[in-house]
Amino acid sequence: MNKHLLFFKTFLKNPNVVGAVAPSSKVLARAMVEGKVLEKASCIVEYGPGLGSFTKEILSRAGGETLYVGIEKNPAFVEVLRREFPAGRFLLGDAGDVVAILSGLGVTRVDL
Repeated sequence: MNKHLLFFKTFLKNPNVVGAVAPSSKVLARAMVEGKVLEKASCIVEYGPGLGSFTKEILSRAGGETLYVGIEKNPAFVEVLRREFPAGRFLLGDAGDVVAILSGLGVTRVDL
């Protein structure tokens, strides 16, 4: 299924979980990460990566040793993210559980 169609259908089913009608644009994603020192980060956590608009920009700028963790509530989105961005670590969960999630991964410090 087309990613945009999956996103929209998910929004229609549960608008309280998906925060937008469509994924963020490439331009917005670039603007949001501009000026961040991603290449030196040891760990980056993204809450609700959706289908990866920001993820793509983050991972393209992150250093080779950077641990990227995406915490996503939607299992279908997690599947897509894992397939499209094998360099990232995508976990099904809630941002409110970030401490437990990161602890389970042995992470004690997050840069961004």
